[in-house]
Amino acid sequence: MTRKLAVVLLASLTWAFASHNQTTYAATANRDYRIGSVDWTNGATTLLYYDIAEHNGRVGFCGYVLSGVDGSSVNIEDRMFGLSQLTLNGQSIGPAGFLPIYQGKLTPPVAAQCVQTEIAWDESWRDAELWMEGPTRIRSF
Repeated sequence: MTRKLAVVLLASLTWAFASHNQTTYAATANRDYRIGSVDWTNGATTLLYYDIAEHNGRVGFCGYVLSGVDGSSVNIEDRMFGLSQLTLNGQSIGPAGFLPIYQGKLTPPVAAQCVQTEIAWDESWRDAELWMEGPTRIRSF
């Protein structure tokens, strides 16, 4: 049991260290952003606005979150994104914790946060399927 815990802890620390070495950058969201959602058991819906584009010859992922929960649950939502991993077409692009979470009505321009992956860019990535694995799964539509 202790050995298994040590292996899981080591893997988690390795992942955390590797994810901090990713190149991040800021962007201004536009109308071309796609929308994904997290549906909560209380009926609330959190929206994830995102874009997949080329950045320095690599796959770049930009996004932001529009909270669907009331103020008392924001910390839970923040932790949920922090513990979740984003994947594109099954390839991990890292933890979702870099995404800014906004509350209420947004007025453009909206700041998005981005991460440059290690995946070489080609046009097929523009339509990649997004999944968020963790305490809940996000669905794109």
